[in-house]
Amino acid sequence: MKVRLPPRDMKRRLLPEDAPHFRDDRYTDYVMRWQVELDGIRTKMDPKRYLTLWGYFGDERVESWNEFLSACVLYDPPEDWLLDFASYEVQMPTFLADDGVLGEALRELPEMVDPPIKTLWELMEPGDWFWARIIHHVGERYLEPRGLDTEDLLQAVFSEVPGLREEYLEKQERYSRRYYIEVDEYTTRDDVENAFQMIRAVQPSKRSKPPHDQLTAVRCAILYDWHNQREPEDRREWRWAYEKLAKRLHLSDPRAAKDHVALGREILDGRASTKDR
Repeated sequence: MKVRLPPRDMKRRLLPEDAPHFRDDRYTDYVMRWQVELDGIRTKMDPKRYLTLWGYFGDERVESWNEFLSACVLYDPPEDWLLDFASYEVQMPTFLADDGVLGEALRELPEMVDPPIKTLWELMEPGDWFWARIIHHVGERYLEPRGLDTEDLLQAVFSEVPGLREEYLEKQERYSRRYYIEVDEYTTRDDVENAFQMIRAVQPSKRSKPPHDQLTAVRCAILYDWHNQREPEDRREWRWAYEKLAKRLHLSDPRAAKDHVALGREILDGRASTKDR
């Protein structure tokens, strides 16, 4: 390993000197294996999850890490040039994604380096871990001694419960769009205000959608969750799939039916937002 500053004319992920030429057939495989090694280092140094479903455009942050870590792996910093070495590559700002903001409009979204933002989906991780441990113990202690495979039983339940996969994906999408600001000992007031601007920029306007009819929403949820079963002539089909709900209740499309089911569940659970009342 050389003691020197990284080459300033190469602001990108660096490769070892013995890397094949980019026209070499071995180049792609070599770069992929090199990236796996960098990812492993980055996970240890920065173990935070990156929002990838309906959250950050995280490519900028990951690429910044790749560039800096590749320099750290290939070179040792000169003792009298530590700050220069550390500034080889700074983290680039990122922004929150939104399905309704595309093209040139993305340039207008507020940006921030390492925003202190989490989603409700991320905040549910401790609960997921808790129940995963319980299921693992039940399987190991009570099921496996009787010759029952835990994974097989879970797969059976997954296929037998009506609409389970669709409900899971719906909650995943909805909770991944509910953002929260995480404040720790390093978070400043400016960080909070900038994070607030990022979240506000991707929240829909109150006037962007007409309110759903509550009775229709409750009816959708009841049909989808309580009266759903597989069609006898085709076991792959459900009686009240979103397409069929939309047709039966004269909704615009399956997505509208999905939104009504979600609202209906919240109303039945007593969690409906005042904006839909």
